Amino acid sequence: EAFIREHRYPSVVPFDGEVAGDLFAETRPLLFLFRQKEGVDPALDDSFREAAKALRGRAVCSVTGSGEPMEQRLMEYIGVEDTDLPTVRLLEVKPSGVTSKYLHPA
Repeated sequence: EAFIREHRYPSVVPFDGEVAGDLFAETRPLLFLFRQKEGVDPALDDSFREAAKALRGRAVCSVTGSGEPMEQRLMEYIGVEDTDLPTVRLLEVKPSGVTSKYLHPA
């Protein structure tokens, strides 16, 4: 069961409406990389992928843009502004329903 849980998702999960519910039902922390709508930075993506490999099994890593309505709702929920992009945020949803949000220092 631990193996299945650890490998349920790819090392980096693209955030969209299909996975949003599953991600927020996770007991592991969620690490999000928020990017601008345009202009993907390959070096940033590579660094995030490396971090995701190192965190596999301990956190679920997801990459998201900022242009789609679902992405904008996630930004609002976590407290990310367009001027913050690109940014990384850690979200921890506890069984009690309390959500902790952490900002990675620049």
